[in-house]
Amino acid sequence: MIIFSFLMVFFFAGYLSLIIFLWLGFIRLDRKSVSSMPEGEIFISMVIPFRNEENKLPVLIESLKSQTYSSQLFEVIFVDDHSSDRSCEVTEKAIENIQNFKLVQISGDRAGKKSALLAGIEKARGNFIIQSDADCMFGKHLVEEHVRKILESGADFISGPVTCKYHRKSFLQIMETIDFLSLMVSGAGSFYYNNPVMCSGANLSYRRSFFFEAREFDPLISTPSGDDMFLMIAAKKLKKKSVFLKSRNAMVHTFPTGNFKSFIGQRVRWGSKTRYYADKDIIGIALLVTMTNLLLLLSPVMMVFLPGIWKIAVPAIGLKLMADFVILVSATRFTQQTSLMSFYLPVAVLYYLYFVYVAFASVFGKLKWKDREY
Repeated sequence: MIIFSFLMVFFFAGYLSLIIFLWLGFIRLDRKSVSSMPEGEIFISMVIPFRNEENKLPVLIESLKSQTYSSQLFEVIFVDDHSSDRSCEVTEKAIENIQNFKLVQISGDRAGKKSALLAGIEKARGNFIIQSDADCMFGKHLVEEHVRKILESGADFISGPVTCKYHRKSFLQIMETIDFLSLMVSGAGSFYYNNPVMCSGANLSYRRSFFFEAREFDPLISTPSGDDMFLMIAAKKLKKKSVFLKSRNAMVHTFPTGNFKSFIGQRVRWGSKTRYYADKDIIGIALLVTMTNLLLLLSPVMMVFLPGIWKIAVPAIGLKLMADFVILVSATRFTQQTSLMSFYLPVAVLYYLYFVYVAFASVFGKLKWKDREY
């Protein structure tokens, strides 16, 4: 009982401190509108790798066609990663009369998102890159907001907000969105302290020169994804300036995975990258969160065999639920998805089972992504 009590106090205290720390960072981040653009012009190259996204590419392309930033000052490079559906045909037809949009297909000896991203950036004309995914949509000010942040901050690496476009009648999509927002708000808060620990490749911008500097920190062969996180880690190691773009006008909406198997598979893929992160803060936070959730999952069983443990377990669980609730309220207010919070308790109950399973599957399971096994 003494050992379990000590572990509960130690890990839950650490977890609560972490959540408060990140929440304060998030609410202190500047949030600006599109009211005024700093003086100066820069040419931007937007690179979007894709594989088998024929149903989602038309929505993305419409989002890109509506951008307020001058079409003379940005280009969009779509990079096909050996799609086996009609993605290339759909893209070619949608962009055939748009001069600043083009399609690139990677050669047979290259494969995977990282290779597709590299191929696109090699052909980019801009000194700054905006990176996103094919299963996304965004507002008309996205490019303009990134340019503003680049001019204002002089940053080398910029992370932007991402959320899911969920269906209100799908509990799975609601759970996926809440989980996604917990990662987004935590990552955003960490940027405030100049020590980022999370970002999303669906909404990034960075200097083209930095991308090539950062390649030595990315284990291309070991893990097929993680281009976003390895870029962020490289920025820290190379002492580059990294900032978070806290603007609703720069929000990217990604589509949910579609079914439970895909959802779990995506999270396992994300988790499997952790072992390759040569960053003690990210690994430490991953261990802290995993141990906290594992202890919470074991608490009901321990309360049966160790009746006195409830005096520590119940308050600890209650405080954790409150802390998670507070930071998610801030996240949903920012993304204007506050209705999600009515599902907080049922999602929280299922979350602990899901999280612990994903944590172990990330270490011991096999990884499959885009019809490829790794």
